[in-house]
Amino acid sequence: MSPRTRSRAAVHSWLLAAVALVAAPCVARAQETSTAAAPDLPEPAEPLPDAAPEATPAAPLPRPAGRTPAVFVHGDGTPVDKLPHVAGKIIPAGYELGEQPQRNLVLGGALGLGLTYGLTLAVGAALVAGDNDGGAALFAPVLGPFIAIGTLGVTERGAVQDAARAMLVVDGLAQSASLTVLVLGFALPEDVLVRSELALSLTPTVPGTRAPGLGLVGEL
Repeated sequence: MSPRTRSRAAVHSWLLAAVALVAAPCVARAQETSTAAAPDLPEPAEPLPDAAPEATPAAPLPRPAGRTPAVFVHGDGTPVDKLPHVAGKIIPAGYELGEQPQRNLVLGGALGLGLTYGLTLAVGAALVAGDNDGGAALFAPVLGPFIAIGTLGVTERGAVQDAARAMLVVDGLAQSASLTVLVLGFALPEDVLVRSELALSLTPTVPGTRAPGLGLVGEL
């Protein structure tokens, strides 16, 4: 190796040594900074315990065989036998759809017929007691007043006859109207809800050894 080459190698060695001396403090400072800046990572949290399973609703109690509970009761605790029915509404448990006569029509017709026929019957009895046999026609309901127009002799013209005839006609019409309302009350029944807790049925039975028969069987 020539002296010139050796001098160059020496210069390179000194340069590398100088660079190493200058860079060493910077590298050490960078390592300290990175170590200080790195935050401490939190420890992993413990896993949450499994959530408690949702409680399932208890199954409804089975209904007793052959018995449907009544859902409406009176103040004393006894079940209500009949409820008014509204079209389109759900029938409550323990009741079934049934029919009954229209109470208002039946009561109105019976009351009107009883009053009008009762008064007519009293007038007829008074006429018969006064030796006027024509008043016996008033004992017949509804048709009696119309028949009495002829038997009482009020067909002729006159103030008294006209007034008596008008009263008999009004009486006959009132009895006819009351009877019509009474009949409609039974002929046009209304829908009601009837308690179905008691079920009755007719079943063939053999009460004796001679002849069979029918028995009424009830189930509560």
